[in-house]
Amino acid sequence: MLLALSSLYLGAGAPAPSPEVYFRKSDIPKMLRLVGQPVMVGGITVNGIYDRRSHVHFGDLPSIVIGTDVVLLVERFALPALAIGVDLTTDGTTYKVRHFAQVGDGATVRVFCARD
Repeated sequence: MLLALSSLYLGAGAPAPSPEVYFRKSDIPKMLRLVGQPVMVGGITVNGIYDRRSHVHFGDLPSIVIGTDVVLLVERFALPALAIGVDLTTDGTTYKVRHFAQVGDGATVRVFCARD
């Protein structure tokens, strides 16, 4: 499976990452180009992975969605203007950055957004 993923992201004939490290930092831009979508902050556009997460209340039937978070995964330092409160545009929609946090070793960050 790991070899298949490395071939998908890095091209056929690429060496497989070691079992301890699934992807190298240098692999991240390639993966984001393959599965990401354009994200713009402060006039700079990079690729990021868009995710909408719903919060569902499962108490009494019927279950209801009580909120939805918009989360983007981007490469760290790719957006120097990234800060809480700035505008972020993806897929034709503008959001405000509410919070961001590094993922794992910090090569990527999750950006939590809200519509203004």
